[in-house]
Amino acid sequence: MKYEEIVKILAPCGLNCGKCQAYTEGDIKKHATELKRLLGSFDKYAERFSRFLPVFNNYPSFKELLDYFVHANCRGCRSGDGKYPNCGVASCYKQKGV
Repeated sequence: MKYEEIVKILAPCGLNCGKCQAYTEGDIKKHATELKRLLGSFDKYAERFSRFLPVFNNYPSFKELLDYFVHANCRGCRSGDGKYPNCGVASCYKQKGV
């Protein structure tokens, strides 16, 4: 991996933006999008399954969370798009020119 690629996904605090659920180019968004595509209209099956497998009663909540992952829109902390509220590192590294 090239230096520029590392800097793009490495937040100033040391966290890997590529592992974040909000990162638009991350694996979580990629796999969530694919899972949503594969599930298609699974709602009707989940409703049927819930009659004998109670875990499927949670499908609407799962689908809501999956949609959240699919709509990830953060370009990374270094781009100024960090989603962590009141992050002290974000302002500090800019002030210090790191």
